[in-house]
Amino acid sequence: MTNRPPYDSDHRAEQLYRAAEIKAACVNPDNELQSAYSDPLSDKRLVSLAARELERRAVRSRYLPAEFSCDVGWSILLDILICESHAQPIHVAGSASRWKMSETTAVRQIAGLIEMGLIIRVAGQNLGDTAILRLTDHGREVLKQTLLLLD
Repeated sequence: MTNRPPYDSDHRAEQLYRAAEIKAACVNPDNELQSAYSDPLSDKRLVSLAARELERRAVRSRYLPAEFSCDVGWSILLDILICESHAQPIHVAGSASRWKMSETTAVRQIAGLIEMGLIIRVAGQNLGDTAILRLTDHGREVLKQTLLLLD
C-alpha cells in the first residue's frame, strides 16, 4: 500500500480554474458573439428578466424532479448578473452553498464558464481575500440575447 498525500480540494479547484483561464485566453477573439438585436436592453430590464428566470427555475426545482431544472451553469450566470447589478460580489469560495450544489459541482461549473469566456475570476483586493466572479462582456451579451428570446 502506498502512502498518498491527502486530497486537497482547494488545490484541485485552483488547478481547474487556472486551466480554464488558460484555455479561455487561447480562444480566438474574433469569435465574439454578434448582437442579433438592434434594440438594446437597458441594464435594469436585463436584470429584471434574469430575476424572473431565476424565480421560474426555483419554482420548477421545488415541484419537479431535478432533471427539469438542473442547468446550473445558466443559474450561476443569472445570479452573477443580478448580484453585479446590486454591487454584491460573488466570492468563488462558498458559492456552492449559495447555489445549493456540492463544492465539486460548483468548481466544475465555474471552470466551464471561465473556459467559455463567460465569466472571469478577479483576485481579492487584500491578501487572503477570496476571488470574486464577474461576467465578461461576452457573458453579458450571451445573457442578453438568451433573455430576449425567453421574454
